[in-house]
Amino acid sequence: MDRRMKMRPHVVFVDDDETELATFRRLYEGDRFQVTTVSAQFPRSALPAIEQALGPEVPDLFLLDLFFPVTTDQPTGFTSDNSPEARAHLARVMTATHELEAVFIDDELLKRSGKELLRAESDLVFWSQKMLRHWCDVLGQSPSGGIALMNLLRAKFREVPIVFYSRKATVADVELAS
Repeated sequence: MDRRMKMRPHVVFVDDDETELATFRRLYEGDRFQVTTVSAQFPRSALPAIEQALGPEVPDLFLLDLFFPVTTDQPTGFTSDNSPEARAHLARVMTATHELEAVFIDDELLKRSGKELLRAESDLVFWSQKMLRHWCDVLGQSPSGGIALMNLLRAKFREVPIVFYSRKATVADVELAS
């Protein structure tokens, strides 16, 4: 192997979304990093794909998507949840969004109602996280999938640091991953 190639940090990026993999390659592949991207739909299929992509090499870093499907069951897809609970959740999200929007539009109201603004923001964040979690569940995506992959990699590559990334994670998910 070319000595210059080995001097670049070798990053292995694992995701179940081809668009994310292509974006990562476009942004980071080049003179600065040696990049290996691995597409894996489930944690158990990721390890053999990573081993095949690496051969005898050991990377310097694993970068993993936190949200992977937990099982090999196919996601159910978007289903219509018309239950009273789902409708109530959506109504609360919409109400909090409209209240927050109204406060931001009216500067005078914002000056007089700091506590109401904080309450509306808190409600909006809470219900947005609940809706996000619901849709992740519907799609079969879970941080436990990323944690399972991390555990598989730690058993095989003990010395290689692992970093998670996610656009869907909440504070609780970050605590779970640490």
